Amino acid sequence: MADNKQPESIDKKLSKFKREVMNSGKLAELRKHEYAVGPSEKAKLKRVEAAKKRRKSKKGGNNNYGN
Repeated sequence: MADNKQPESIDKKLSKFKREVMNSGKLAELRKHEYAVGPSEKAKLKRVEAAKKRRKSKKGGNNNYGN
């Protein structure tokens, strides 16, 4: 039996591929291992991320201080 479906265009196939790669998390994992990060750099990145989180939570106004 022959399907009457039209073949997907290159643009649609490419966007589908990009979406699948983004959803799988492979790209983020690849970027994470792009270069070696030493222990001191890891600690610094962790501090920076924590500071961003604190700033973001303060900015949102969702504090639990009873105000």
